[in-house]
Amino acid sequence: MYTQNRTLFTAFFIVLAGITTAGAQMTSEMNKTLDAFFGEHAQYQKFFKDLKKAVAADDKQTAASLVGYLLTARINGKAASIRDAAHLANCEKVFTAKVKKAAGKQTCPSRLPTGRAS
Repeated sequence: MYTQNRTLFTAFFIVLAGITTAGAQMTSEMNKTLDAFFGEHAQYQKFFKDLKKAVAADDKQTAASLVGYLLTARINGKAASIRDAAHLANCEKVFTAKVKKAAGKQTCPSRLPTGRAS
């Protein structure tokens, strides 16, 4: 679950980087893709929903508790390693206003971190 949560956290932020939201057909396709990758999609939909809600609400403690570590994030245009939840929860440079706004608008990821379209 640790690696899967880390992968999903990465996918979440890839989605926030500019991939548009999706309709019912894309949701169905994403569910099929998640089923193919992980065996069942419901727990991953819950993970995305919980992470989206926490980031949009600026609840860094909850967001930090949802992901696995060691996590790499882009801070000031450079890769930075975040070793634990305490560091992520206190990192204003990861949970920027742009990230929070995008998280609030996100409805369904349209790509997985492999770059393979769903």
